[in-house]
Amino acid sequence: FYTFPENGALRFGIGFTAPFGLATEYAANWAGRYQGLRSELTTIDINPALSYKVSEKLSLGAGISAQYADAELSQARFLGPGTPDGKSTVTGDNWGFGFNLGALLVPVPKTRIGLGYRSKIDQSVEGDLTVVSPTGGLLASSGAKAEVSLPETVYLGLAQGVGDRVDLLASVRWTRWSRFEELRIMFDNGLPDSVTEEKWDDTVTLSLGVNYRLNTNWLLRAGYARDESPVSETYRTVRIPDSDRDWFTLGASFKAESGMTLDFGYAYLSGDSASINESTVIAAPPTSPSVVSSNLMGTYDGNASIFGIQLQWPL
Repeated sequence: FYTFPENGALRFGIGFTAPFGLATEYAANWAGRYQGLRSELTTIDINPALSYKVSEKLSLGAGISAQYADAELSQARFLGPGTPDGKSTVTGDNWGFGFNLGALLVPVPKTRIGLGYRSKIDQSVEGDLTVVSPTGGLLASSGAKAEVSLPETVYLGLAQGVGDRVDLLASVRWTRWSRFEELRIMFDNGLPDSVTEEKWDDTVTLSLGVNYRLNTNWLLRAGYARDESPVSETYRTVRIPDSDRDWFTLGASFKAESGMTLDFGYAYLSGDSASINESTVIAAPPTSPSVVSSNLMGTYDGNASIFGIQLQWPL
């Protein structure tokens, strides 16, 4: 949700977005249950911003982000041969803060160049660990904490008008995912840290699009993007079994005589096949006479459809 009042060259706006989010969930008895059952991250970003139109060719903007993060991680807990599994769950939340900068350049009529930067946001998520028996009884509990830096991003976009009806669009986005070296969860009560190597890579997303003005009321859109995944095959986990993906998009806008605009969008995402080979220790001395591990090998194939609708209403 965005809102902004116009006031000459200076404008103030505020946006509410969900910049990072994911959820994976598996059946309680699936083969990789010791690696993960449910993984969920929800972020809500509150972003007040100011922009100033320096001239007809240049506008500048800046804002701050107050970002709330809420996370849940669960997995099956091995309780011994022939014994039904227990379940361990870590939950936590936190507020983090960052900033963003932007510029819009119009060097010649019908040409717009946009540049944006969003800073990293350090999240120190604090919460609890609970371990329950197969019947739901509490076996253990502890405080828990994880520190994660959600990455900075740089955006560059170009819009070029062609005639009176067509706009050609292109953009590139760089994301510094290499900050995510490991997922380390620290516990109270002297429990050892839970550490998962991630070693994510920086990513680049390239996109192309076109707008076509059918008439004074209707604008049609189409686009394509190639979206790199930060996850490598070596360090892919069941929690985020991500892969590179293609986006194919269609959309339309209807503008009423009152100035109200309705936008409709559809995106189809096709992910590349992703192999996984993840091993985890599920029992070790002194609670077990020997080390017991679980190894999961397989291939993920995924796709998604996203539908969106947006309303713009001038006040």
